[in-house]
Amino acid sequence: MGFLTLQNYRDDLGGSGSQVGALQRSNIPTALLDRWVNQAMKEVGYAFKFHESEGIKQWSTVDGQASYSIGPAGNIILTDFWYVIELRKSAPADRIGIILPETRSNYRRKIGNTADSTQRSNPLKYHKYGTSIYLRPIPDSTVVTVDMDYAKNLVPLTGTSDVTPFQEDWDEIVFVGALYRGFRHFGEYDRYINVRNDFLGLVRSRKTEIELEEFPEGGISAVGPTDTEESING
Repeated sequence: MGFLTLQNYRDDLGGSGSQVGALQRSNIPTALLDRWVNQAMKEVGYAFKFHESEGIKQWSTVDGQASYSIGPAGNIILTDFWYVIELRKSAPADRIGIILPETRSNYRRKIGNTADSTQRSNPLKYHKYGTSIYLRPIPDSTVVTVDMDYAKNLVPLTGTSDVTPFQEDWDEIVFVGALYRGFRHFGEYDRYINVRNDFLGLVRSRKTEIELEEFPEGGISAVGPTDTEESING
């Protein structure tokens, strides 16, 4: 979690009482300050992979059901969901393994007759379309537990005591990102360019936990065209 609260950002940017903030203006609307802070937080948060933005939900397959709405099936508020990181079957024991991603066009070519119950089997592939996850083959009567690792959308800071989900050393970057947006808004383009360059320099100087952690066995390469469930699972 960050250390600076939304109120701290407001005060540092726009000032409070007789104090003048970094933008050197008075009476800046709170809504504007909050917008710049949240835009800066999202610029940082969506540019890097943070463990703080990761989540996991479980759901179960249903006999003959190919698609699973992310909201109801995973009990996820759709505004909190960004993208799927990985799907893994965690039960029953004889079906444990990764469900590999595929394109929608490949799914449509290979799904076959969806009304034919003899084609139902252990799901091996998935793709996301709209707000649903589609499995292929269509699941049979064996109920499979699916663990969905996913990336979360960043929740805007709204309360005065709200802090960012990132460690506190990212607070300065969020502040400078909000500051350059303020200078741009007020048409101070020389300051805007200088502060934005400062922002980019700070971003380049930081490393996330994921970059610093021990490199995983097997690497982190994308799934290749010849990969199978067995090769992925090792």
